[in-house]
Amino acid sequence: MISSRPTEIFFLNKGEEMEFQFESFDANTTAQIRWKLLNGPENMTLSTSGFLAWQGGKLGHNKYKIQLTDGIDFVQWSGNIYVNAVPVF
Repeated sequence: MISSRPTEIFFLNKGEEMEFQFESFDANTTAQIRWKLLNGPENMTLSTSGFLAWQGGKLGHNKYKIQLTDGIDFVQWSGNIYVNAVPVF
């Protein structure tokens, strides 16, 4: 089970970096939990321990999908990062 995740739509200014540590819970205390990035924007990374990192370069909505597995079962979660242009005054 994914116990900590960013909001479904995360807002980011162009050029800023998003970093988030996903957290999970499994009743089987000996399970080997693994995270996987199924799809996402170019250069987005997700470590096997659940650390998501990406620098917002593409304006607009940037969808991604992650998967958590314990080797027996899995759960997936989809998120969206909205990259906004910084206003110029």
